[in-house]
Amino acid sequence: MSDDVAASTGARGPRPLVEDMLGEHLQQWFPRFVGWVVSRGGIGQHDAENIVSEAYTRVYARMMSAPEAAGRWEGSAPEERTKYVRTVVSNEATNHLRRQKSLRALEDQPDEPDTDADPAEIVVRAEEATQVLKNLRALSQRDQDVLIPMEGVSQFEQALELGMSHGAFRTALTRARKRYAAKFPQHHPEDI
Repeated sequence: MSDDVAASTGARGPRPLVEDMLGEHLQQWFPRFVGWVVSRGGIGQHDAENIVSEAYTRVYARMMSAPEAAGRWEGSAPEERTKYVRTVVSNEATNHLRRQKSLRALEDQPDEPDTDADPAEIVVRAEEATQVLKNLRALSQRDQDVLIPMEGVSQFEQALELGMSHGAFRTALTRARKRYAAKFPQHHPEDI
Protein backbone atom coordinates (compact mmCIF):
# COMPACT_ATOMS: atom_id res chain seq x y z
CA MET A 1 0.00 0.00 0.00
CA SER A 2 1.45 3.38 -0.87
CA ASP A 3 2.10 5.93 1.88
CA ASP A 4 -0.52 8.27 0.37
CA VAL A 5 -3.21 5.58 0.42
CA ALA A 6 -2.24 4.44 3.92
CA ALA A 7 -2.34 8.02 5.20
CA SER A 8 -5.70 8.82 3.63
CA THR A 9 -7.49 5.58 4.44
CA GLY A 10 -5.86 4.47 7.65
CA ALA A 11 -4.61 0.94 8.07
CA ARG A 12 -8.07 -0.61 8.37
CA GLY A 13 -10.43 1.22 6.08
CA PRO A 14 -11.86 4.55 5.01
CA ARG A 15 -11.13 7.88 6.55
CA PRO A 16 -13.07 8.71 9.71
CA LEU A 17 -14.67 11.57 7.78
CA VAL A 18 -16.20 9.07 5.34
CA GLU A 19 -17.55 6.97 8.23
CA ASP A 20 -19.04 10.11 9.81
CA MET A 21 -20.58 11.18 6.50
CA LEU A 22 -22.08 7.74 5.95
CA GLY A 23 -23.46 7.70 9.51
CA GLU A 24 -25.06 11.11 9.03
CA HIS A 25 -26.50 10.00 5.70
CA LEU A 26 -27.95 6.89 7.32
CA GLN A 27 -29.59 8.90 10.11
CA GLN A 28 -31.14 11.34 7.67
CA TRP A 29 -32.19 8.97 4.89
CA PHE A 30 -32.89 5.59 6.56
CA PRO A 31 -36.59 6.32 7.33
CA ARG A 32 -37.13 7.83 3.88
CA PHE A 33 -35.64 4.81 2.14
CA VAL A 34 -37.72 2.44 4.28
CA GLY A 35 -40.87 4.35 3.29
CA TRP A 36 -39.80 4.31 -0.35
CA VAL A 37 -39.24 0.53 -0.31
CA VAL A 38 -42.64 -0.06 1.35
CA SER A 39 -44.33 2.21 -1.19
CA ARG A 40 -42.97 0.09 -4.08
CA GLY A 41 -45.38 -2.62 -2.95
CA GLY A 42 -45.00 -6.22 -1.94
CA ILE A 43 -42.62 -5.49 0.95
CA GLY A 44 -43.65 -4.90 4.55
CA GLN A 45 -42.15 -2.47 7.05
CA HIS A 46 -39.92 -5.02 8.80
CA ASP A 47 -38.51 -6.41 5.55
CA ALA A 48 -38.01 -2.87 4.23
CA GLU A 49 -35.97 -1.97 7.32
CA ASN A 50 -33.84 -5.08 6.80
CA ILE A 51 -33.37 -4.24 3.12
CA VAL A 52 -32.24 -0.68 3.82
CA SER A 53 -29.95 -1.88 6.61
CA GLU A 54 -28.38 -4.41 4.25
CA ALA A 55 -27.95 -1.71 1.60
CA TYR A 56 -26.08 0.56 4.03
CA THR A 57 -24.01 -2.43 5.15
CA ARG A 58 -23.03 -3.06 1.52
CA VAL A 59 -22.15 0.60 0.99
CA TYR A 60 -20.02 0.57 4.15
CA ALA A 61 -18.33 -2.69 3.14
CA ARG A 62 -17.53 -1.13 -0.23
CA MET A 63 -15.97 1.87 1.52
CA MET A 64 -13.92 -0.46 3.75
CA SER A 65 -12.66 -2.59 0.89
CA ALA A 66 -12.01 0.07 -1.74
CA PRO A 67 -10.16 3.27 -0.76
CA GLU A 68 -10.99 4.81 -4.14
CA ALA A 69 -14.72 4.36 -3.39
CA ALA A 70 -14.26 6.06 -0.03
CA GLY A 71 -12.47 8.92 -1.76
CA ARG A 72 -15.27 9.29 -4.32
CA TRP A 73 -17.85 9.29 -1.52
CA GLU A 74 -15.95 11.96 0.39
CA GLY A 75 -15.55 14.15 -2.69
CA SER A 76 -19.07 13.79 -4.09
CA ALA A 77 -22.05 16.05 -3.66
CA PRO A 78 -24.74 14.98 -1.15
CA GLU A 79 -27.27 14.28 -3.93
CA GLU A 80 -24.76 11.97 -5.63
CA ARG A 81 -24.27 10.03 -2.39
CA THR A 82 -28.02 9.69 -2.01
CA LYS A 83 -28.40 8.55 -5.61
CA TYR A 84 -25.73 5.88 -5.06
CA VAL A 85 -27.35 4.59 -1.86
CA ARG A 86 -30.81 4.65 -3.51
CA THR A 87 -29.44 2.43 -6.30
CA VAL A 88 -28.07 -0.05 -3.75
CA VAL A 89 -31.41 0.01 -1.85
CA SER A 90 -33.31 -0.54 -5.10
CA ASN A 91 -31.12 -3.51 -6.02
CA GLU A 92 -31.59 -5.02 -2.54
CA ALA A 93 -35.38 -4.58 -2.78
CA THR A 94 -35.47 -6.15 -6.24
CA ASN A 95 -33.42 -9.11 -5.05
CA HIS A 96 -35.72 -9.52 -2.05
CA LEU A 97 -38.80 -9.62 -4.29
CA ARG A 98 -37.13 -12.16 -6.58
CA ARG A 99 -36.25 -14.40 -3.64
CA GLN A 100 -39.82 -14.17 -2.35
CA LYS A 101 -41.13 -15.05 -5.80
CA SER A 102 -38.81 -18.07 -5.94
CA LEU A 103 -39.92 -19.23 -2.49
CA ARG A 104 -43.60 -18.81 -3.40
CA ALA A 105 -43.02 -20.72 -6.62
CA LEU A 106 -41.54 -23.59 -4.62
CA GLU A 107 -44.42 -23.53 -2.14
CA ASP A 108 -47.12 -23.19 -4.80
CA GLN A 109 -45.83 -25.93 -7.06
CA PRO A 110 -48.74 -28.20 -7.80
CA ASP A 111 -48.31 -31.78 -6.73
CA GLU A 112 -48.47 -33.75 -9.93
CA PRO A 113 -49.33 -37.33 -9.22
CA ASP A 114 -46.70 -39.80 -10.30
CA THR A 115 -48.71 -42.82 -11.34
CA ASP A 116 -45.66 -45.09 -11.10
CA ALA A 117 -44.57 -43.92 -7.65
CA ASP A 118 -45.55 -45.51 -4.39
CA PRO A 119 -48.00 -43.20 -2.54
CA ALA A 120 -45.89 -43.44 0.61
CA GLU A 121 -42.85 -42.28 -1.38
CA ILE A 122 -44.79 -39.28 -2.68
CA VAL A 123 -45.70 -38.29 0.88
CA VAL A 124 -42.10 -38.65 2.02
CA ARG A 125 -40.83 -36.47 -0.87
CA ALA A 126 -43.43 -33.78 -0.11
CA GLU A 127 -42.47 -33.79 3.57
CA GLU A 128 -38.78 -33.54 2.66
CA ALA A 129 -39.47 -30.60 0.33
CA THR A 130 -41.40 -28.83 3.09
CA GLN A 131 -38.55 -29.43 5.53
CA VAL A 132 -35.96 -28.08 3.08
CA LEU A 133 -38.02 -24.86 2.75
CA LYS A 134 -38.19 -24.52 6.54
CA ASN A 135 -34.45 -25.13 6.76
CA LEU A 136 -33.73 -22.47 4.15
CA ARG A 137 -35.74 -19.91 6.07
CA ALA A 138 -33.61 -20.63 9.16
CA LEU A 139 -30.42 -19.58 7.32
CA SER A 140 -29.03 -16.08 6.94
CA GLN A 141 -30.38 -13.89 4.17
CA ARG A 142 -27.07 -14.10 2.30
CA ASP A 143 -27.11 -17.91 2.38
CA GLN A 144 -30.70 -17.89 1.14
CA ASP A 145 -29.69 -15.50 -1.66
CA VAL A 146 -27.11 -17.89 -3.04
CA LEU A 147 -28.85 -21.19 -2.25
CA ILE A 148 -32.23 -20.35 -3.77
CA PRO A 149 -31.86 -20.17 -7.53
CA MET A 150 -33.61 -17.27 -9.24
CA GLU A 151 -36.18 -18.52 -11.69
CA GLY A 152 -34.95 -18.51 -15.30
CA VAL A 153 -31.57 -17.05 -14.37
CA SER A 154 -28.13 -18.65 -14.70
CA GLN A 155 -25.65 -18.69 -11.82
CA PHE A 156 -23.65 -16.01 -13.59
CA GLU A 157 -26.70 -13.75 -13.90
CA GLN A 158 -27.71 -14.44 -10.29
CA ALA A 159 -24.21 -13.44 -9.17
CA LEU A 160 -24.54 -10.15 -11.05
CA GLU A 161 -27.97 -9.53 -9.50
CA LEU A 162 -26.48 -10.08 -6.06
CA GLY A 163 -23.62 -7.71 -6.82
CA MET A 164 -20.84 -10.29 -6.86
CA SER A 165 -18.52 -11.84 -9.37
CA HIS A 166 -19.28 -15.35 -10.60
CA GLY A 167 -16.28 -16.68 -8.67
CA ALA A 168 -17.41 -14.97 -5.46
CA PHE A 169 -20.91 -16.36 -5.99
CA ARG A 170 -19.58 -19.91 -6.41
CA THR A 171 -17.48 -19.52 -3.26
CA ALA A 172 -20.48 -18.16 -1.34
CA LEU A 173 -22.61 -21.03 -2.65
CA THR A 174 -20.07 -23.64 -1.53
CA ARG A 175 -19.82 -22.06 1.92
CA ALA A 176 -23.60 -21.76 2.24
CA ARG A 177 -23.99 -25.43 1.33
CA LYS A 178 -21.43 -26.36 4.00
CA ARG A 179 -23.27 -24.28 6.61
CA TYR A 180 -26.56 -25.86 5.52
CA ALA A 181 -25.07 -29.37 5.79
CA ALA A 182 -23.62 -28.60 9.23
CA LYS A 183 -26.90 -27.17 10.51
CA PHE A 184 -29.17 -29.76 8.87
CA PRO A 185 -27.13 -32.97 8.44
CA GLN A 186 -30.26 -35.00 7.68
CA HIS A 187 -30.80 -33.05 4.42
CA HIS A 188 -28.13 -32.80 1.78
CA PRO A 189 -27.34 -29.39 0.25
CA GLU A 190 -27.83 -30.92 -3.17
CA ASP A 191 -31.51 -31.18 -2.25
CA ILE A 192 -31.82 -27.44 -2.67
